[in-house]
Amino acid sequence: MKRGQSIIELVFAIVLIGLVLTGVVTLIVKSSGGQTKSTARDKAVTLSRIIMEERVAESKNNPTSFWSKTVVNSQSRSGFDGYTYSIRFEDSTGGDPCYTANRCVRVVVTVAWQEATAQSIEFRRFFSR
Repeated sequence: MKRGQSIIELVFAIVLIGLVLTGVVTLIVKSSGGQTKSTARDKAVTLSRIIMEERVAESKNNPTSFWSKTVVNSQSRSGFDGYTYSIRFEDSTGGDPCYTANRCVRVVVTVAWQEATAQSIEFRRFFSR
């Protein structure tokens, strides 16, 4: 009788250890997946900041070009493989004199990348003359 009971205890212990190990492995896999998503998002934020800082420099160094409001659609950048960016300009329709006189604009940089699903972020900045 003692021999049968110890086999049952051994089988139960093996099943219990298997369940615990399965949970630990699942936790590790999900954790690394979250880290990958975070890294991809950080890279997108870095790209959006670089593009926006270029617009800031252009507004100061070449205002004629900047205020022509050239829209950029789906461009890629060296060092950011798999990421694309777009630049658009938003004007207010609320009758604000700043916008009506074409003396201010909001620049929107959108960065997109592909993971399991398409992801994107937007970075906005207000400019005035």
